[in-house]
Amino acid sequence: MDKQIYIQLRQHSAVREGRVALKDLGEVFSDKPEWAAKAKAMTVCSLQKPGDRAVLSSLYLIEKIKNQLPDCEVVNLGETDVIVEWEMQRRSNVCKLLFVCLIVFFGTAFTIMAFHNDVDIRGVFEQIYLLSGEASPDGAGLLEISYCIGLFVGITVFFNHLGRRKLKSDPTPVQVSMYTYEQNVNQSILNAADREGEAHSAQ
Repeated sequence: MDKQIYIQLRQHSAVREGRVALKDLGEVFSDKPEWAAKAKAMTVCSLQKPGDRAVLSSLYLIEKIKNQLPDCEVVNLGETDVIVEWEMQRRSNVCKLLFVCLIVFFGTAFTIMAFHNDVDIRGVFEQIYLLSGEASPDGAGLLEISYCIGLFVGITVFFNHLGRRKLKSDPTPVQVSMYTYEQNVNQSILNAADREGEAHSAQ
C-alpha cells in the first residue's frame, strides 16, 4: 500500500498560467510524502496563451507519473478525462453590467405585461370584484396591490435570493441551471475531443 499514489481528478480545472502541474487538476495523496510532493509539482502540459484549452486523459497522466516514479502504483479515483483551461483575466466592466441589468429588468417587465395582457388579467380582476360585490376601482385597488406584492414574494422565494442573501441553504434554480449548463458544455468538449482523437495532452 505504501507504493500507491492516489489521484482524484476534477472534470474541469482553470489555471492562471501556461504551465499546468498535476496539482492543478485535482488531489494527490500518497503514504510517502516525497512521492506526493514530486507528483504534485510535475508538469503535465503547457498552454500557449490565455483562453487555450486542453483535454487530458487519466491514462496519459498515469503514464507521466510512472515515468517520474517508476516504482509507484497510481490509483485514479476521479474523472477519466479532464479539461484544463487557461483562465482569461476578468476585467471589471460596470457599463456592461448596467446594460445587462437594464436588459433583464425591462425584458422581464415586458414579459410579465405581455402575459397579463394575454390572459386578460384586468378582466379577471373585474370579475373577482364583481363576485365579491365591490366596484372595480379606476386605478390600482387592493387586489392589484396584493397581487403585485405576492408576485414579488413568489419570485423571491422561488429563486431563493434576496440581494446577496439566500433564504435557504439549497442551491438556487439559477445555480442548478448553471451547473447543468457547465456539465453539458464539459461533456460536449470531451465528446468532441474523443471523436477527434485529441484527448491526450497539449505539448
